[in-house]
Amino acid sequence: MASRRPKSSLVNSVKKQLNKEVNTVVNAKLKQWLRTPLGKIIGAVIVLAAAVGGFWAEDSSTSTSTTTVTRAKGPFVLEGPITHVADGDTINIQVNGQRERVRLANIDAPESEGRSDRPGQPFAEESQQALAKMVLNQHLRLECFEQDHYGRNVCNVILPDQRVANRVMVEQGWAWAYTGSNGRYLRDKSLIQVQEQAQKARRGLWQDKNPTAPWVWRVQCWQRKQCD
Repeated sequence: MASRRPKSSLVNSVKKQLNKEVNTVVNAKLKQWLRTPLGKIIGAVIVLAAAVGGFWAEDSSTSTSTTTVTRAKGPFVLEGPITHVADGDTINIQVNGQRERVRLANIDAPESEGRSDRPGQPFAEESQQALAKMVLNQHLRLECFEQDHYGRNVCNVILPDQRVANRVMVEQGWAWAYTGSNGRYLRDKSLIQVQEQAQKARRGLWQDKNPTAPWVWRVQCWQRKQCD
């Protein structure tokens, strides 16, 4: 005697076949409608809206490009949200709808890996993360001294509690007081003592007994290719 097919299985089979036939009819009608003048216009609008939406989404959330806004010599102030932290001494701030690059004054942090011929330094990632934790997505006031020859704004970054992020980076051991170039870029000489205290406490990058200063690394490793 032949086995009887379960009723529920038969119903499901009929439903699947019906759905398939309905989808075929709907898709055929939709394709036919899209060939009409009105359908072509609406289709083009949908495609354009999707493309523009993708462009703006990328521009606002993932782009790290910046604009150089030339300013007169002398101190100036910037205020706005910090949109990107490149490394332990470089950030982007958005001012009047434009993203500008900022170099933290008085300090130098471990170099991050960039081009294949420019290896990064130990603790570069930790330094970048420490600064990001303090400033990223915060609306901050920057007290700036000048623009350097790269067009970057050289500034002190003022935290909500009025501490200076530049100084905190040295206190935590994630950056050096910038004594390279005979100290010409070190406006705040007290950072030398702050660095000595971090070094004695073995904080941050001072866990390494003899870390290489970034200004030395840029010459020895990047220029002379002596990275060991």
